[in-house]
Amino acid sequence: MSGLIRIDTQEALRSFLASIVESSDDAIIGTTLDGRILSWNRGAGQIYGYSAEEIIGRALAVLALPERFDEVPRILEKVHRGERVKHFETMHLCKNGQVISVSLSISPVVDAPGRIIGVSCIARDVSRRIRYQESLREAEQKYRLLFTAGTDAILVTDAETGQVVDYNEAALRLYDYPPEAFSRLNIGDLAMTSEINHPAPPVETPPDSIVRIPQERHRKRDGTIFPAEMSTSAFVWKGRPLQVGIVRDISEQQRIRELRQSLLMASEIQRHLLPRQAPELAGFDITAESRYCETIGGDYYDFVPLPEEGPSLLGCVVGDVSGHGIAAALLMAMAKGVLRAEIERFGGDLSGLFLSMNGLLARNINDDRFVTLFFGVLDAEKKTLCWNSAAHGPVFWYRRREAVIEELSTTGPPLGAFENSDFKPRGPIRLESGDVVLIGTDGIWEARNPAGEMFGTRRLRQVLATWADKPAAAIHGAVMEKVQIFCGTCTPEDDMTLMIVKVR
Repeated sequence: MSGLIRIDTQEALRSFLASIVESSDDAIIGTTLDGRILSWNRGAGQIYGYSAEEIIGRALAVLALPERFDEVPRILEKVHRGERVKHFETMHLCKNGQVISVSLSISPVVDAPGRIIGVSCIARDVSRRIRYQESLREAEQKYRLLFTAGTDAILVTDAETGQVVDYNEAALRLYDYPPEAFSRLNIGDLAMTSEINHPAPPVETPPDSIVRIPQERHRKRDGTIFPAEMSTSAFVWKGRPLQVGIVRDISEQQRIRELRQSLLMASEIQRHLLPRQAPELAGFDITAESRYCETIGGDYYDFVPLPEEGPSLLGCVVGDVSGHGIAAALLMAMAKGVLRAEIERFGGDLSGLFLSMNGLLARNINDDRFVTLFFGVLDAEKKTLCWNSAAHGPVFWYRRREAVIEELSTTGPPLGAFENSDFKPRGPIRLESGDVVLIGTDGIWEARNPAGEMFGTRRLRQVLATWADKPAAAIHGAVMEKVQIFCGTCTPEDDMTLMIVKVR
């Protein structure tokens, strides 16, 4: 018959069987009953690295790991009893020291009368399969860990019907369902379209892709609607098309976004509360700026014309509310409103102005906050300065003629700290050409570098003395630049306001 091998003799049969053994990729090893190797095929050489000449006559145990040395005697005992060992998986040692995973099938070899005369061992290298199984098991463990321990809700649904197939604990917490009820849900019971009363159909996701839905509405068991973002991906499990969805409640993020938008709006409003530019005053060069450590802050400056007191008079105001952020900004706006209102009553009467402001703030501030405030009145005609200072300082006066820096005294406690406080204005002092008055807030001299050291008033004095012959804007820029360089990578912890008044 064409295509068939004809075997006529026992010798031909043995030769044929030997060819099969030799051509096998598996290791086929023949041993004595005590485990001495008698035969070693090509597959064994490829797997273990030994040639037949090197290995024949040695004990089969040479392939065993030291810690598994007792496996060979136990297997041989079973063979002595006529038992077969099938698909026994263990670790073997190759000639080069490499450890491999093998699957062993071991059988007794019997002669014609049925006596056991040897052992047949077939070893298959299953290292690749074992590694694959281990990686698969590891991936499954990671998936299960992520699935069960994840803080986001994870839903597995039928891709065709939307029926919930699996879920994690986070999903139960998010939607507030008990397990027995959750398993009966459809994705449409949870994810909503723009019409709340109409459930959403299952999200169709192309295979091997992720679809992100940045915001949609989901519904809890009690009917509460909340904003959520969802990422879905399609896969097939045992022939069944499924979808996995990761759902995150973004209510908090939405509140943060709304708060950030509100803060930006408040910042814009606060910028409008500050003067857009310093007014022109004959014989003076004036500049001022506030920099907040947060979006909004509690520092404040203003320029107040005093026409009823005289056309050449200008009020220069710098204030600092304790703390910073939203609460400080609100108190700052309140303080400015009070000051502007009271100016209409008191004009240039600094004593009456501060007494009235202090009483109003003390009665309306419910916590321990307060306001430090410097109000200086410049007289362009007389070149003089009068001031009232509610614990605001230091305020420096650079006297060009003597090249010295004096500190203007405070006149009372912070506004709002004590209701019955007295404020006694100082001045006038006569200002000469080249003189500079520097009015700042403590965020400047209390700014810290990475070592925790403060910028301090000594450095501020040095910058003022060095730059005093420059225009007001240059002095202002030098101070802020020196503070920034000093702080380095440190983020400012307080607001900074600086006003420079220079006599031309």
